[in-house]
Amino acid sequence: MRTPSRRPLLPFACGVVLALLIAGCKRGEPPPAARPATQPATAPATHPAATQYSDIIHANYPRLPATQPLGVPVDLDYAGHYVLPNPIYLCPRGDLWIMEPQAPPIGDVLKTAVDDQIHICRDRVVYVQWAVNEDGKSLPRCAVDRGDGTIEWVDLEQLQSPPSPATTQTLLNARRLLNARREYRWSETLPFGDKLIVPSERGVTILGFTPQFNAEYHEIVSDGVAKDANPVVALVDGRGILAWSPWDGNHPGGHAAQRYLDGKWIDLSSGDSKWPAKIMHLVPLLDGSVLQLFFSDDNKLQLNLTPLDVQKIDDTEFNKLVEQLSDDDAAKRDAAQMQLTRYGPSSWPLLEKLRDDQPPEGKNRIDQLLGERAQPSLGGKTLVDGVARITDRFDDGGVLLYAEAGVSFPSEQADKPNQIVRPAWISIRPGRAIELLEPVLCKDASPAKQHFFAFEEEWLVSDAVQGPRRLAGNHLEPMLSKSEASWARVLGADRRGRWLFKQYADATRHSGFAASAAMSSATTRSTQPATTRASIAASTQPSDATLVLDPTMPDPTPQLPVWLMFVDKGKVGWTADNWPVIKRGGAWSLKEGGWQPLDEPREKMITELSASAPRQRAAAEAAAELVHRPMIPVRRPTTTTIAATTPTARPTATTTAGATAPPATTTTTLASTEPASTQPEPPPILIDSDGRKYYDGKKTLRIVDHDGKEIVWPLPGTAASDSLFKVVLIRTDDGHLFLFNERGRVVRIKPTPAGAEPFIVEAVFTHRIPNSDISRIWLDPAGRIVIAYESNRLAILFPGGRIPRHIALLIPANEMDQNP
Repeated sequence: MRTPSRRPLLPFACGVVLALLIAGCKRGEPPPAARPATQPATAPATHPAATQYSDIIHANYPRLPATQPLGVPVDLDYAGHYVLPNPIYLCPRGDLWIMEPQAPPIGDVLKTAVDDQIHICRDRVVYVQWAVNEDGKSLPRCAVDRGDGTIEWVDLEQLQSPPSPATTQTLLNARRLLNARREYRWSETLPFGDKLIVPSERGVTILGFTPQFNAEYHEIVSDGVAKDANPVVALVDGRGILAWSPWDGNHPGGHAAQRYLDGKWIDLSSGDSKWPAKIMHLVPLLDGSVLQLFFSDDNKLQLNLTPLDVQKIDDTEFNKLVEQLSDDDAAKRDAAQMQLTRYGPSSWPLLEKLRDDQPPEGKNRIDQLLGERAQPSLGGKTLVDGVARITDRFDDGGVLLYAEAGVSFPSEQADKPNQIVRPAWISIRPGRAIELLEPVLCKDASPAKQHFFAFEEEWLVSDAVQGPRRLAGNHLEPMLSKSEASWARVLGADRRGRWLFKQYADATRHSGFAASAAMSSATTRSTQPATTRASIAASTQPSDATLVLDPTMPDPTPQLPVWLMFVDKGKVGWTADNWPVIKRGGAWSLKEGGWQPLDEPREKMITELSASAPRQRAAAEAAAELVHRPMIPVRRPTTTTIAATTPTARPTATTTAGATAPPATTTTTLASTEPASTQPEPPPILIDSDGRKYYDGKKTLRIVDHDGKEIVWPLPGTAASDSLFKVVLIRTDDGHLFLFNERGRVVRIKPTPAGAEPFIVEAVFTHRIPNSDISRIWLDPAGRIVIAYESNRLAILFPGGRIPRHIALLIPANEMDQNP
């Protein structure tokens, strides 16, 4: 029994403990991580605090006009490409967690995390578990790397707990630490009931959160095993967890496997289980058995079926699959047989019982399945020479095997010899049947060059030359441009369709990706300006840098898709109202919505420029009138604004360039003393819809406003020309200028009225720009730039940087190329 004299001290003592704990938490908060020293070339030195994704984009790409996500995501062909130096984590819910030193701490961010999809915080998040509390609400638990050798778990539910006599314990539970030196492989973390299974180099950590936080580490690879043994792999087997260090055919592993069951670890090599020592991979099956892939003493890959538990088979589902073996649709027959290979020995009596009631097709396929009793196989496929190795590991616990000699499997018809696929790429993934890769995905692939990534139903192949390519039906679609090929490691896609890519600094087995030297040394085109996508990728070397392919944000790099058309034995031209026309037999005009037949009795197809004066929107008639004006003396305006620019050297090779940094310029306003000139004023190369007149286009761009003000801007070396090519200048609805002053080239110019100079060169495009026998260049009513050349060819340029979907569907694959 407490004495009265001690009672008053209890609240005071609790208060002191609570204050010390709070102070200790504050002192333990690490300083904001410094931004990597190497940043994208367009990033400013400082920027305001970032609390939104758009803040991060704008901080690194300040010239990007739009900083808010698009209302409707675009196709990946037109998605924005952003290299961000911030550490980014993609969590299991498909959210992005972006570390930004000036953002709020993780505790504040978690308060709105449930309703957000992108989370900006100053802490480095390495894993997020989305738990469900007693009220059915989804709450995040975050593992945060504190940078001091510890991992801290921050739990929103604990942080939100109201003050109580147990406040001290609440604070302790909200600040739970792990030893970060174990090299946890968070991307391979497995949920297991209310626990998490986190593999590391030589063991497994089991994390529990209720009623209290608990971390139990168990070593799988003993001290006697080689130091370079492969890191531990863990898989859920139905009732428990299997863990082992694999022998993959490239590097050694550990001894046998262990199983976590009912709160205890069991060494499967002990007792009468007789598990093999050199395990490559394990495949848990639906009936409670496991398929063992292991190496024999002669390094041949052996297969064995071993029971772990007895799990009841769903008779209804099983019988349905057996009936489907005789379906009229061959694809359904194959799918059913693939699913039945996921069952082990417990299914054999059921198959024998059902066999005699099946049609011949079903009987044949059941016999193939029962063949597993004599010799287990890889989903019905047998290695030709018993040699295979792992080339890639996937974050879902799956692997990709490569068998150079191939695999054999029974033909659909019983009287036909076995089929052989050589070489064979074999996918083994949890919750799926073992299967061969689609031929188009692995055509001409080599384990030393190509590597594969799998995310749910998505498959990608990547190499140092072509970069990552995505399987789309019966073909591979490049994800990035050729200049971005070094971003070859695919992290995955978030739930808004953003894809994340990393560069490989060295060869690492942790990711299952044996990166070649070429992967990390891939270079970009040296002729591109310093602020193109490629140079940003090359100049941003920190391991934290991530390339984000974002269909919700506009692309910061100017693009100019070109559709080239060849009318064999025909001709091309335009209508009186400037729609492009092709003719071979009948004539068709390309209107805004697509092709329409030309009503030739009423509409005339024009093929020579003299028959139709060039015009641009409302200024067409004024431009034509100016060309035919008589020569009269012209007085210069009273003031002239000259942007003095030191021209840069012309590139030695023509390229498609991205946005360029403006050259150093000075703008000077001069009072003109020039007398009236008696020389004729040359005709303008453009009169825009605002009445501005543009002149020259070779060495300078001179603009005279409607009120007489004049600007003379010397063209940079990348845009100037000595060619005799007749200059064409086009102004699009968004205010950009497209200058054609040399064959096979177009310069995109952006007005910068608030800048140090009136214009900047954003891009110089040469890819697929015609350079011979050009009849006319003009802007059609749909805002497309059209080039008619060689009498029977058209080039349709899309200055907005994207092709409308309804037009893209009209373009044959051999007439379109957007990936220079």
